[in-house]
Amino acid sequence: MKATIAATIMRLAARADIKAKAKDLKPGQHQVDEEVRIRALLKKGEDYPSVVSQSIPWKQIATALLNRVNKATVDAILGAVVRGEEDAKALRPEVEEALEILRKRTVQTCAGKLTGQADLITQEVKA
Repeated sequence: MKATIAATIMRLAARADIKAKAKDLKPGQHQVDEEVRIRALLKKGEDYPSVVSQSIPWKQIATALLNRVNKATVDAILGAVVRGEEDAKALRPEVEEALEILRKRTVQTCAGKLTGQADLITQEVKA
């Protein structure tokens, strides 16, 4: 399949009117035998750099921390969290600094935006 055809199908699938029709489909199997003609004028923008923040791996942090303390401390920490005693806004400066390192910003290349108009013309195939 050509990239232009795949891109056009993606644009058509995103259209609200087509999504609304798809929601009308009843559960079950449906036989489809249609000839489809697509007309489109697409414009693909240039790729561009974008600054993104990394997500903080909370599960790994919790595992690393809890594996390094004794059972009584683990129980105390979990109890405080369950009771809502720990205020996330009351982080010590060194904790805030560590989190900032974890959520460092990186630059990644994003694909250029795809814009345009597409029309879908169908004609039922007669056997």
